[in-house]
Amino acid sequence: YKNLSLLLSLVGKKDIYFGLDPLLLQEYLNKNSNLFIKKYIILVQKNYDYYRFYQIVNGKIINYIVIKEDDDDFEIVFESLINNINNKVDEVVFDGPYNVYRSLVDKIFNISVVYLDYEEKLKNIDERKIEYAKKKI
Repeated sequence: YKNLSLLLSLVGKKDIYFGLDPLLLQEYLNKNSNLFIKKYIILVQKNYDYYRFYQIVNGKIINYIVIKEDDDDFEIVFESLINNINNKVDEVVFDGPYNVYRSLVDKIFNISVVYLDYEEKLKNIDERKIEYAKKKI
């Protein structure tokens, strides 16, 4: 806890958002590093009113930003982030609502935009079709 508060005191930003998201993502990237060698990926997550942009190069998070939709300068920052995605990026991965994904596809040209649709799949699972473990006596 002391290290975290020391780290936050050194940042000097107006708003600070912290959590386990970047740490868990980096742990995943480290475990699967062979999949991300020589790759430049932008991961965009949207949940609730927040967008998270991760810039991942060779399996390492090099930049991470969180922006909130109701901030005064949200549109300027969001458009700037989208406009900075260029042909050096191998892939953009989006995690969030499908309608936001469609608008990203319309804004980002010549780059593959991948949609993580596991949320949609989870909503449509019929529990009656799932086999539960049974004990044999």
